[in-house]
Amino acid sequence: MNDQSILWGSSVDLWDVWGFRLMIAGAIIGAAALVVSLASSIILYNVANVAQADLVTKTQSANFRTQLLEKEIGDTKLKAEELRAENLALQKLMQPRRLGQLVVLTSLDEPDVRPAGELQFEGIKKFAGAPLLIQVVPDFEAQTLARDVAFVARAFGWNPQFMSEAQSRVPPHLIEEGVFVTWTRGSKFVDAAYALAEGLTNAGLASPQGGGGRVMAQGLTVLPSGGPADWPGEPKLDPSIDAVIVLIGMKPIPAAKAPSAR
Repeated sequence: MNDQSILWGSSVDLWDVWGFRLMIAGAIIGAAALVVSLASSIILYNVANVAQADLVTKTQSANFRTQLLEKEIGDTKLKAEELRAENLALQKLMQPRRLGQLVVLTSLDEPDVRPAGELQFEGIKKFAGAPLLIQVVPDFEAQTLARDVAFVARAFGWNPQFMSEAQSRVPPHLIEEGVFVTWTRGSKFVDAAYALAEGLTNAGLASPQGGGGRVMAQGLTVLPSGGPADWPGEPKLDPSIDAVIVLIGMKPIPAAKAPSAR
């Protein structure tokens, strides 16, 4: 008589065998799943590292390009400022030399505003009546300035006159650039000449040759013996007149600056 227990139509021993087999299979599948999971984790970790390294490289490259771009922008701005400064210098160079106004239109709120010319040439007021001889090179800009000088001097009570090469015996090509103030030998108007040179300097004029950015006021050259030097660039008035003398040459052209090393 068969006394084996029956479960779901089969003996319990059979189910026991299959249960053990299935448990072994499950363990194998679980171990495989664990291995697969571990492998995928390793793969994803490495992928993440590679992606992060790639991101760092791209970020560094982007930062480097940004720095280059910022440098280019800075260089461009610097170049623009240099060009702007050169343009302003060129505009200033092209502007004619003119003296300040002696009349200014004021408002009721500012009735005491003094014109620029009055302030610049205030020092020549006390020399009213001083004779002034002006010689100018044959250049329109210089001649315009010479008329300005005569106008200002006359406004302060001076007696300006224009003189020619025939009177001064100074050929125009020997009149140097800029403005030069001198006086006849033994003149009593030396202080007036210095005051006029100061006013011309205040107005922005200069004597490039040794003037240090100022209008030079200097007496005529005298030899060690005390006699006059025979220098063709100095006036020798015929007939002799005691006066302040102004020689007006071409507008000075500043020397070009060497380009800076970049």
